[in-house]
Amino acid sequence: MSHAYRFGRRTVITICNVIAVISALACAFSTSFLMFAVARFFIAVGSAGAFNTSFVLVMEVIGPDYRSLYGIGINAGWVLGYMILPGIAMLLRDWFWVQLTIAIPSIVFLSSWWLLPESPRWLVTHGSTVTAMQVLSKSAKSNGIDFENIRPKVQDTISKTSKVYEKEDSNASVLQLLRPGLLRNTIIVFYMWNICFVLNVLTLLYYSEAAIGKRSPDQSWSV
Repeated sequence: MSHAYRFGRRTVITICNVIAVISALACAFSTSFLMFAVARFFIAVGSAGAFNTSFVLVMEVIGPDYRSLYGIGINAGWVLGYMILPGIAMLLRDWFWVQLTIAIPSIVFLSSWWLLPESPRWLVTHGSTVTAMQVLSKSAKSNGIDFENIRPKVQDTISKTSKVYEKEDSNASVLQLLRPGLLRNTIIVFYMWNICFVLNVLTLLYYSEAAIGKRSPDQSWSV
């Protein structure tokens, strides 16, 4: 995430997508278990980086009233993917075609550089207020809003936001989460994050595999 704050959300998302797509294709064409394991590692690096940065981008462009809805909704893709994967594996029954089938659709993510706008908040914090105004103007137009009617309010908000970020500590780092005042909250969030991941993702994945495995006389194709 530190790279996303330094180089921009869109740049990091695009780079992570490239890593994930290339690794996914390499995974399908692996010639050894070592190559397969390394490819899977970089898939995790790319997909996790893209997802976490995308989550931040969504939270930065969505109003407070809709953040809970979209914050939960953005995770639907993971759940849907885990629900579909066992069916794909059961239909194809070959690890190569399974890997290739789930890798090819990810190529569409490479279009993020051209389709995804940069976060206006990030642009403002880095002094690119003109570009931020352009992004907000396009957003207003796509939502049927006359940007000129809200331009003064937007400019005032950008001015206030810039002053807030100027007062912030430029040497801030993740180590500040370990300070006495934040350590308790950090531990609670870390614990809840891992519990939610285990209950919602791993449980669904393993129960799906177990259910399909019981129905199939051939266990060798299990993914």
